[in-house]
Amino acid sequence: MAAYELLPETTIESDNGYRKNDFFDYIAANELLLAMEELDGVIEDNPIPSK
Repeated sequence: MAAYELLPETTIESDNGYRKNDFFDYIAANELLLAMEELDGVIEDNPIPSK
């Protein structure tokens, strides 16, 4: 949940990357590895903020 809290509000969701509902479904089912993999999907459609 700490990693999820770091996501910006403008995070893009997609079927091939990150889905917020899927993340919360995995957390509710105590499927922590799947939840982390869902967060890994954020990089599919979102640029990494850096200078």
